[in-house]
Amino acid sequence: MPSSRDSWSRALLDIFAQDKFLAMFALLFGAGIQMLLRSGKNWIRARLSWLVLFSLGHVILLWDGDILLDYGLIGLLC
Repeated sequence: MPSSRDSWSRALLDIFAQDKFLAMFALLFGAGIQMLLRSGKNWIRARLSWLVLFSLGHVILLWDGDILLDYGLIGLLC
């Protein structure tokens, strides 16, 4: 069982670091999609499909907490 000091450290890291990075990555993902619109929707769809396939392999083989799968699926829906 973690000590109270470890619990507080984890909570502070979640508040000040992890949540900020998720927001920043979401903003950068949206900006990247917006910049790629000039290349054509078929090219974006192909790129996002590869992202989904790559991230599925990553989720199955390495780590199930990856956000790339979410970004790929949401991008394809949009």
